[in-house]
Amino acid sequence: MITQSAQSMSFSSATASEDSIILKTPFLYTGIRICLTETTSGGTASAMLDNIESIDIDVPEYGAQSRRISLSGNSVKLLPLLCQIGNSGQADATSATSVDAMNASDSVAGFAYFDLPINKRSLEQDVRITIKAKGGNHADDVMAVHFGFCDTPFRNVYFRTYDVPSAATNYQNWFPSDGTLQGVVVATHTAGVIDDRDNSSIREISLDGERLLTFNNIQLLAGGLDEVISGGAQGAYHTHNVYAMMRNFNAKSGARYVSIDRSAAKALYVVGVMSDA
Repeated sequence: MITQSAQSMSFSSATASEDSIILKTPFLYTGIRICLTETTSGGTASAMLDNIESIDIDVPEYGAQSRRISLSGNSVKLLPLLCQIGNSGQADATSATSVDAMNASDSVAGFAYFDLPINKRSLEQDVRITIKAKGGNHADDVMAVHFGFCDTPFRNVYFRTYDVPSAATNYQNWFPSDGTLQGVVVATHTAGVIDDRDNSSIREISLDGERLLTFNNIQLLAGGLDEVISGGAQGAYHTHNVYAMMRNFNAKSGARYVSIDRSAAKALYVVGVMSDA
């Protein structure tokens, strides 16, 4: 069931502006649905994620980990992927967003929705969402943002996302030690859009430098998101240059890192799926 929020936001013109909203409810909930609708003037609707420059979701009762989602620049295009990772079941994960998680395209022009994990556990403090966005590509375009509260199961996770500039080097990404790493996603991208599958951009991926978790045949990790999100249905993620350590992950506390050896000058997305320690 989804309950509509009384709060909403609106962005207009072709220049981005920032606004914050505090979502108030008299009940606890597990997730938030964000719905975007665009009204265009004399033009076609832009891709909805192209209108958003940044989005931050703060859930104060989680203390030092209150920033559950923080995306800006290219990494905004990771929003639909975070929706799918954050939903608990494969059926819910597949339908957790209307936007293609691999290329950020809309299924319907001018409309989009995103179901995100929140797992609200206290009524004393309200969730704050800050968005920097524009109305569209035309001065008279308007994008409305509406919110709903979900009571369906979501994974109790938050995300740390990294957009790594292009280089042909070995890159080491550390994840914060104040949470527990539950999974890692690595993908190459061009201007924010995850690249098509190839066998040459990355030579090796290693978790914590451990021999048993070092993969020089990285295609062994190519089916990771398919397993978690679609139950292994072919073609959804395996067609793109994305690798995941998600299923039966050896979660443990403390600082952890992933090392990525790039053989080509490719930009990287690195996503840490975290749980509270």
